[in-house]
Amino acid sequence: PAAEPSVPLALGSEIDPSQAPFPILRSDLLGDPDAVYASGEVVTLLYGSPNRVRLLVTEIGHSVLTPEIAKKIVAGTTNTRFVDIPGSTGPGIWIEGAPHVVVLADAPPRLVGNTLVWVQEGRTLRTEGAAELDDALRIAKSMR
Repeated sequence: PAAEPSVPLALGSEIDPSQAPFPILRSDLLGDPDAVYASGEVVTLLYGSPNRVRLLVTEIGHSVLTPEIAKKIVAGTTNTRFVDIPGSTGPGIWIEGAPHVVVLADAPPRLVGNTLVWVQEGRTLRTEGAAELDDALRIAKSMR
């Protein structure tokens, strides 16, 4: 599918964190998000603003990563590798390099940069916007 960076981002409806469809995980390292969005079982914590995103942390509740929930279209100049994340179910996947397409449930395809995807506490999580793997791993380890 064709994809372009979304402005504004199609993250769902802005909600109070207490309205999330499940108890969302938080990071003491990141602090409170600037906004929280929900679209079905997909909750996104936004750090920054919709027009100037610093970091997105997405939680897909009550499900683990499957092709039906999220799919990536990775170009030849995008690299993927498995990484260990304490507390996760199985390895995480670090995707870096050229922008790639992400398709999440109930959202249009969009281009994204470096992303870490992992499964924790029965849900799929992803960070988008950490420039380096070490930064993304610190964030993943801090999610509780």
